Amino acid sequence: MNDSILDTQRIRISPEKPSAFKQIFAAVLLGMFIFFILVGIFLGGYQLIHLNRIYPGVTIQGIDVGGLSEEEAIQKIGTEITYPVSGRITFTDQENSWTLSPMQLGFFLDAQSTVADAMKIGRGAFGTQLKDQYLTLYYGHPVELNFVYDERIAYQVIDQLRPNIDLETIEAALEISGLEVTTSPGQNGRFLDVTESLKSIESKLVSLESAEIPLTIINNPAGILDATAEAEAARNILSQDFEIVMPAGDHQGQGPWTINRETLSDMLVLKRTTEEDGINSHYELGVDQAAFARFLAQFSEELTREPQNPRFIFNDDTRKLEVLQSAIIGREVDIAMTLVAMEETILNGGHKTPIEFDYTNPPVTDDTTGDEIGIIELVHAETSYFYGSDSARVQNIQTAASELHGILVPPNSSFSMAAHMADVTLDNGYAEAWIIYGDQTIKGVGGGVCQVSTTLFRTAFFAGLPVEERHPHAYRVYYYEKQYGNTINTNLSGLDATVYLPVVDLVFRNDTDQWILIESYVIPSSSSITFKFYGTSDNRQVNWSTTGLTDIEPEPDAVYRFNEDLSEGQIKQVDWGIAGGKVTVYREVTKDGVYYFDDTFYTQYQAWRDVYEYGKEAELPEDAIIE
Repeated sequence: MNDSILDTQRIRISPEKPSAFKQIFAAVLLGMFIFFILVGIFLGGYQLIHLNRIYPGVTIQGIDVGGLSEEEAIQKIGTEITYPVSGRITFTDQENSWTLSPMQLGFFLDAQSTVADAMKIGRGAFGTQLKDQYLTLYYGHPVELNFVYDERIAYQVIDQLRPNIDLETIEAALEISGLEVTTSPGQNGRFLDVTESLKSIESKLVSLESAEIPLTIINNPAGILDATAEAEAARNILSQDFEIVMPAGDHQGQGPWTINRETLSDMLVLKRTTEEDGINSHYELGVDQAAFARFLAQFSEELTREPQNPRFIFNDDTRKLEVLQSAIIGREVDIAMTLVAMEETILNGGHKTPIEFDYTNPPVTDDTTGDEIGIIELVHAETSYFYGSDSARVQNIQTAASELHGILVPPNSSFSMAAHMADVTLDNGYAEAWIIYGDQTIKGVGGGVCQVSTTLFRTAFFAGLPVEERHPHAYRVYYYEKQYGNTINTNLSGLDATVYLPVVDLVFRNDTDQWILIESYVIPSSSSITFKFYGTSDNRQVNWSTTGLTDIEPEPDAVYRFNEDLSEGQIKQVDWGIAGGKVTVYREVTKDGVYYFDDTFYTQYQAWRDVYEYGKEAELPEDAIIE
């Protein structure tokens, strides 16, 4: 029963009416769904529209390229960005200028890469694309231009300016060739530094500015730009010969010595001198010191003059010295100072300069007194006689004696007769007289000089002075054994002294501490020659002795020689015989009675024979020996 009740009962349930909240919520959801559907449709359409286009808001160098395809954008910026072609870069150097476009300098717009950069805007990571697109659209997004700058092109272009800029450095030239002087001007060098010049270009190109750019120039100035003044100076120097003269008051007839212009030209030198700034230079004329020195050497030695003491005589009355011949100031050419003076004169345009000398005073001067040098008294005098001498021999005695008159002998020094005498020549006042030559007596210049040397030797001998060099004659000469009254004193044998200047000399020594004055007097009327030694006596005494002639060798037989110049029958004696032998002279010198020194003089005389000359038809002795 119950089952039938259930089967026939139908239950109807009606839907419950939603609340207002639910209805509103549902409407919102539906609205949002529709909104997102619409947004999605919009965004999808936006992306689709700009699939191959630049998103809006993108600008390139202020040019709006949003919504443009790559090709459109490339064309647009290529049209509006004209700087590579229309820009002007002007290079300047002094008054010159060169204007070029940036494109000529290798500066090009890279539109393709620039647009490619613009296309990338809004196409980043997926999660940020919409944000980037929105920000670009709302705020805009500038894209920088891309350019290509090929510096190699710029380098080549600028380097081509060199012919208009670069200058070779040229030094002013000065040349002296013989008497011709030529010069050419110099030139300051400069060259374009391309690398440095390029450094200031790029910044101007990138900023798309036209600009004026000074080129970088490296200056290489010439050290010498002008040598005109030096050339004129050289021409003036070579306009005349150059003379070297003796100083005023000291020429004595010597000089001048001339350097002709051609030689002078060879002696000039050009020196390049750097100035204090270390950059600039100038030519400086100078002289070849070595060449001038060689020129001076040709005559400088002959101008050398040894200092000479004055010659005095001692006045026995006043006991004072009197000047017989003034002192001679010594001189020697100062080569170095003369060269300096010559160069200074030449460079100052002069054509004559005096020689520079070093002057040296002698030890004794004209105003020296006897007391100052110890000449206060007669120390010793000695006289010899030349009776029978002919006029030529007397002339020679006078000439030789005069050369020794008034001479001063320094203390503790040797006196050489040869050193104080000029050459024995006719030009010096000597005559031809008999001389001993080898094994014969012949006529020769200076016969009789030995009368002077013998007398001088005896004066030194008896004054007690050491004799350092003495040579006897080859045979006994009777003149040297004569004494007052024209008599012969054989004890004078061994007290002669021969000289043959300058080889055979007579030398004695003044071993005192005072000067000695030599005076010589020749008196032809009495056939005498006297030497006097003045000084300060130190109480010397001379004790001497002689062996006289020993081991006597008889006079050889006479000989006869034919002389065609003699007249017929004439016989003439030309040499006189005399016996030979040996002589030894001893001398002892004391001072204040105390032994000082002694010495011995050995002499070996040859035996000498008579020699005769005869003419035609002369009658000779029957036993005559004919040579």
